[in-house]
Amino acid sequence: MTDQASRTKQLANSLLTKFKARDRDGAAADMAALLDADSSLGPAWRNVVKLAMPLGETSLALVAAERIYRDNPGDAGLAVEYAGTLAQMGQHERAQAVLNKLGDDAKNTAPVQNLLGVIAAERGEFDAARRHLEATLESRPGARSAWFALASLGPVSEALRERLEREVQKPMAEDEPAASLYYALGKARDDAGDYEGAFNAYRKAGGILQIYRAHDRRVDAAGADVLMRDTTAELMDDLALSASTADPIFILGLPRSGTTLLTQMLSRHPRLGALGEVNFAQAALMPVKGFDAQAMTAFDTDQGSEGWTRVGDTYRRLAADRLGAPLRSVDKSLSLSRLLGPLAQALPRARFIHIQRDAGDNAMSCFRTYFAQGLPWTAALGDIGHHFRTEEKLMAHWKAVLPNRILTISYEELVSAPESVLTRVADHIGEAYVPEMADPSGATATVNTASVFQSRQGLNRGSIGIHERYGAHTKAFFDAYAAER
Repeated sequence: MTDQASRTKQLANSLLTKFKARDRDGAAADMAALLDADSSLGPAWRNVVKLAMPLGETSLALVAAERIYRDNPGDAGLAVEYAGTLAQMGQHERAQAVLNKLGDDAKNTAPVQNLLGVIAAERGEFDAARRHLEATLESRPGARSAWFALASLGPVSEALRERLEREVQKPMAEDEPAASLYYALGKARDDAGDYEGAFNAYRKAGGILQIYRAHDRRVDAAGADVLMRDTTAELMDDLALSASTADPIFILGLPRSGTTLLTQMLSRHPRLGALGEVNFAQAALMPVKGFDAQAMTAFDTDQGSEGWTRVGDTYRRLAADRLGAPLRSVDKSLSLSRLLGPLAQALPRARFIHIQRDAGDNAMSCFRTYFAQGLPWTAALGDIGHHFRTEEKLMAHWKAVLPNRILTISYEELVSAPESVLTRVADHIGEAYVPEMADPSGATATVNTASVFQSRQGLNRGSIGIHERYGAHTKAFFDAYAAER
C-alpha cells in the first residue's frame, strides 16, 4: 500500500469514527483533508457526500460529488446523479449546465427529463416543468415521481387524469414509492372536484406508507414530555451564555401550516435569505449529543460558554455557505420544536416565528401530502390528531420558557391582512417592513418543499376551509385531536 493510499484509509476511518461519535468539527476536518489530498476514492466519494449532508457541509458535499463525475464526464447516469446533488444543494444553474452537456439522446431520456422538470418546478418555471415531466411520462408511463411532481403543479388535463387513473389499475408492487402514485391520483381528483375519490386515494396512499413508516404515538408524546418536564426557564438561565452574534430567523410550525409561504414572503426583504428545509440546526447541534435537558447540562458542564458559542457560530457558517451571500438566514426546517432548547441557547440573538393554521385544514393538508422522507404520523388522520395536540402542548411550553423570542401569527390572518401581520413580524425580528414582502409571487428563492406550487401563486384564501370538503372522513382526526386535550 502506497503512502497516499495509507493516508487515505487513515483519514476515511477517522472520519467515520468521528461522525459516529458526533464530533462534527473533527469529521468535517477529516473530510476536508480527504478532499485536499485529492484522494483516490472513486465511487466511494458517494459515502463522503452522504456524510457531508447531515454535517451541513454544503461545499464539501459538492466537491465530493464532483469527484465522482469528473472522472467519467460522458456517463449519463453519473451526470444525472451529480446534477441531482447540485439541485438538492440549491445549485440549479450548475445542475442544468451539467445536463446540458449531455448529447440529445441522453438528454431525452426519462431520468434527465424528470430531473429537469424538478429543477424547473423548484425555480418556479412551471410551464417548463410540465413539459419536462410530460416528456418523462411519454418515455416511461409508469414513472411515479413524474406523476407526483406533475400533479403537484396544479390541475392536470382531463386526458392526463384519465391516463393516471389507468396507470393505478395496472398490476404493481405496493412498495413505498407506490404511495406517491396514489397521492398524485388524489391530487388530480381533488383538483377535478371529486373529493370522495380523492380521499379514497389519499387513504390508500397512507395505508401503504404505514407498512413502511411505523409511527408510535407513545414515543412521539414521550419525547415531548421529557422536554416539557425538564427544559425549564430556570435550567436555561443556569446554563453558560453563548457569545455568538449570529441572528438567524427560524420559522416554527407544523408541516403545511404556511411556513413556506412565510419564508417566501420574508425572502423578499433585501437583508434576508431563504434557506428552506436544510436541517443545519441539527448539524450544528451534533456536539451537544441530544436536545433534552440532560444533554444540554452535560454539554454545558464539559464545554461551557465556548462550546455554545462554537455551536452558534457553526450554524452561521453553514447558513452563509449555503446562501452564498451576506444575508440574514431564514430557516424553516421541519421539527424545530424538538430541538428548540439547545438551539435557543446557542443562538441568543435568533428570533422565532410560530405560524399556526386552522387545525382541520392543516390536518387534511398533511394527510393529502406525500413527504418523501420521515413524518410517519402524516399517513393516518388519527395519528395526525395526536401529533398536533402534542405539538401544541410543546409550543405552549416553549413560549413560556422563551416568552420574548417567539412571535405567534395566524396563517389565515397572514393571507387576509399581510401588511399588518408582516409589520409585526418585521418588528419582532428587528427589520424594517418593506411592501414587497406582502407579495410572495415575486419571490425568487428556490422552493423544494411540498408547497413548491402554492407558495408562488400569490395570496389567496382558497385553502381556508378545505377540510370541509371531506365531511365525515375527518372524524378520525377531530376525535384524536380532542382526546388529547
